[in-house]
Amino acid sequence: VVVDQVVTEKEGAESLKKVAEEDDHSPGSRTAFPNVGRDPRLTFSPPDDGHYQITVVDQYGGTGFTSMYTLSVKPAVPGFRLHAEAGMNHAPDRRVRPASFVLRRGGSYAVRLVVDRTGGWQGELTVTATDLPEGVTMAPVVVPVGQDVAYAVLRASRDAAVRATAMKWEGRGRHGEK
Repeated sequence: VVVDQVVTEKEGAESLKKVAEEDDHSPGSRTAFPNVGRDPRLTFSPPDDGHYQITVVDQYGGTGFTSMYTLSVKPAVPGFRLHAEAGMNHAPDRRVRPASFVLRRGGSYAVRLVVDRTGGWQGELTVTATDLPEGVTMAPVVVPVGQDVAYAVLRASRDAAVRATAMKWEGRGRHGEK
């Protein structure tokens, strides 16, 4: 995705000035997730009032009527998505799939928490877990401003309930005054 400012010269001729650009896997992307194979996400603040042109180009530089794209342009709303990674399972087809984990009585397990910040959200975030089995605890985890990854440690007492469960993760934070 390329954003150009349309500049009108004194003589009336128009030219384009590139003001923003984002690729599927741009190294400048500010996210803890690699964006390879997913659509680009660009947060853009126009430097001046005026006319702008947005161009969508495929990885080979092509564009046109034979390509189908959906473009969404909307005001940025600060927010976040929270992802908990209990481990990864490398399948024979070389794809990485989420995996479950086992927390034994008297044991502990570290879960990687990843915050995908959107719309310019940079606030501190506190993460808690609910619906834990009886005897399993987790202290709230704070993900500070400027950081996208933290670790939560689940601890099971020696007499913790034995059961399979789906936990719920909740992230709460403030961005500015909200």
